[in-house]
Amino acid sequence: MPKIIRSLSSYHCPNTTSSGNPGNCRELNWIDELAAEPSSLDRATHPGFPRTNNIIKSIIKVTVKHIDPDEKMIFAYLNKDEVPVLCSWYEWKEWWKREGDRCQVKYDRIDDWEIETRFQGRSAALDGPPLFWDVRFFSPRIVSDGARHFGTKESALAFHAEVVERIISGEFEA
Repeated sequence: MPKIIRSLSSYHCPNTTSSGNPGNCRELNWIDELAAEPSSLDRATHPGFPRTNNIIKSIIKVTVKHIDPDEKMIFAYLNKDEVPVLCSWYEWKEWWKREGDRCQVKYDRIDDWEIETRFQGRSAALDGPPLFWDVRFFSPRIVSDGARHFGTKESALAFHAEVVERIISGEFEA
């Protein structure tokens, strides 16, 4: 079904104000025109078509390389004894969906400071032991937050306690 376009063909207003702006007018003349669907020839001859077409062709030529997450990071899940078990990214993702809520080990709130220790299950450490444990501390009054990564749960909890102690003593001020 053809599309109909309604366009304004002429406009006359006898009540024009001194600034040239129309007053309260009701006299508008409309023309209904058939809008022709653009043919492939119209698109090809449109001035912007060759440029757009070249951009699309160059995007298509770019090959996308798949990056395997297991090549860039190390993944683990927590077993029932709270011990990290190395796994693939896919296994970690599925475990995280099911049991990610038990990853928070400790959380403290002191005034407007929040300190959280959790098992992340992923480590981007390029060498050395994987750093699966994360301690984050932040306050809304500071621009950036603090974060440290640890290889063991014990060292993460020790740092968590140190941060709490420093906040209470007033060493960390926002």
